Amino acid sequence: MATFYGVHDIPTFDVLFVWWPPVENVTARARGSRLLLAYHPIQHRSGAERDADVAVHEVAHWISAHRLPAEKRALTTRWM
Repeated sequence: MATFYGVHDIPTFDVLFVWWPPVENVTARARGSRLLLAYHPIQHRSGAERDADVAVHEVAHWISAHRLPAEKRALTTRWM
């Protein structure tokens, strides 16, 4: 992902699994150097260890949010 976006200054994130009130879907958010993955303690327990894609998805959001506007436009232009 870093190579695709041309980013080389991505921080290391610690992924923390946080028990959350009843929710339908797993949610996540970046907070500093931590990715908080919110899980319902009963509904999502069995899949928690397999949800690396949720963390990767959040890192993609972090990369996008920290790109310069000109870089975002250039990427959009390449995809059009």
